[in-house]
Amino acid sequence: MKCERCLGPMVYERVLYQGRIYDMWKCLMCGDVIDWIILLNRTHPSLVEEALKKKSEETFQEEIHHCA
Repeated sequence: MKCERCLGPMVYERVLYQGRIYDMWKCLMCGDVIDWIILLNRTHPSLVEEALKKKSEETFQEEIHHCA
């Protein structure tokens, strides 16, 4: 696989971050990272915006519930 940014070689990485495992491709030359969220955002940006909005609303509602 080649990087879209610099055409350098990409390697597969599995990263543990905040207790979750993320699978991604990382360029060895420029450090560009591609994962499923980035690909989804590039192909269907409205889906990502909708999901983030829903998550923000849920987080807001949870915070209100905990304060009451």
